[in-house]
Amino acid sequence: MYNLEFAIAHVVPAPRDVKNVQTMTVSEAMKTFPTVDWRTVVTLLASYSGVDLLDGTKLDDYPLVFENSNTTKLILEIIAKTPQELLKNYFKTRIVGVFVSCEALTTTTLPLIKQHLYIIDLYPTAADRANFKRFATKIADNIITNVRKMLEEITWIKNDKQTYAGFTDKMNKLTKIIGYPDGLDDQAHLDRLHSDFALSANETMTSMYLKCFKFLAKSILDDRVIIHLDMTSVNAYYNPNSNIIGIPIAMLQLISPNDIPAAIYGNVGTTIGHEIIHGFDVYGAQFDGDGDINPWMSQAGQASFDSMVQCVVNEYNEFNATDAKNNTFKVNGAQTAGENVADNGGIRAAYNAFLSDPEWDKPFPRTPKLKDTTNEQLFFLAFNRFWCIPPFDASLASHFLHSPSKVRVLGTLRNFEPFRKAFNCPANSQYAPEKHCDVYTPSEGSTSNAQSMTSNVAAFTLLSFFMILFVL
Repeated sequence: MYNLEFAIAHVVPAPRDVKNVQTMTVSEAMKTFPTVDWRTVVTLLASYSGVDLLDGTKLDDYPLVFENSNTTKLILEIIAKTPQELLKNYFKTRIVGVFVSCEALTTTTLPLIKQHLYIIDLYPTAADRANFKRFATKIADNIITNVRKMLEEITWIKNDKQTYAGFTDKMNKLTKIIGYPDGLDDQAHLDRLHSDFALSANETMTSMYLKCFKFLAKSILDDRVIIHLDMTSVNAYYNPNSNIIGIPIAMLQLISPNDIPAAIYGNVGTTIGHEIIHGFDVYGAQFDGDGDINPWMSQAGQASFDSMVQCVVNEYNEFNATDAKNNTFKVNGAQTAGENVADNGGIRAAYNAFLSDPEWDKPFPRTPKLKDTTNEQLFFLAFNRFWCIPPFDASLASHFLHSPSKVRVLGTLRNFEPFRKAFNCPANSQYAPEKHCDVYTPSEGSTSNAQSMTSNVAAFTLLSFFMILFVL
């Protein structure tokens, strides 16, 4: 069993690398991967969900999206060579692991109930929740507005009709979930969503398990339910398949209406900007405003985008990082490209939003160490403090899509002119190098270390997790 897991792990790449996405029909999947009865897979999933997945489409014409068809092929080859008895034991072990914790089963299959209890505990009254949502939404809306302005001022976007239309359409259709989805704090609303879910006192663990997951499958396909974002997690989110950003209530505890704008925008604000820019990074840019895989840039726009990304790859490839054991390792610029683009574009959007806030220069109590600190400097200090976290082990670097925290700060700030001005960084110093990258910036005249690309973003087509998404 260990050898089986080792073999699978060996062919599954690092999580969410830039994916080699391929769409094919059920009929085409049957020919490409004949060891799997894809007709049965789709039919069973449809029966579990209780929803008409086909919606008038012929079963053989139903589209499947493989996030990495080569990984699928390799895993199926491993399965084909594995004795059936070993496979049975492997799957049994996996299933038993789920039964270990009833609490985990409940929170996994009924996530909205867990999140409802969390919200009510944090903000007990309706007035508290309304005030919180109003404050957080105002910040997010300001950043979204400034992302739009930022993109509209970039030459290769605004002067290209097709590319400009694609950016505009995607921004117009962007959906935001700030704190939590509407209705999640309303028990009556939750009761309606769970009206067809019931368990009896004499249920077996197995039957409860199946009922819970059938309900979860149905919930995933319910337009009224946002099931993929855990509001109790301190982790913001962008989903390219639905063009949604989510900033959970757990993360928003880091800011308060009583904080000054510099601290708010430099902290959570840069994260909100980061998530929006994910819609326009190496992976997110493959999806249009409706969440469909659809190239929407013109050939010239794509070339400019690729050049911008390649600059970031080249730049971050030159960074060295040190882990907790003092081991030094190179940053993988291609693997971390999407996150690095989001970091660089996100801080620009948040900073512009900060300066546009009517209270951006609001006075604040100063400790002796901050007596000469400007609001602009405080913005960057808040950003830096957000990433004051322990370094990860160098041996795990190949599995991370984010650059090490220290590099995330250095790489982002050295490319951002307002930082250099705020702290009067000398020209050609570590934080003001002559060669740097302009990421979604209107100013395109600075010297870049970009290299021409020969096949768009071919360098980024690394293998990724085996996953099948159904296109509804």
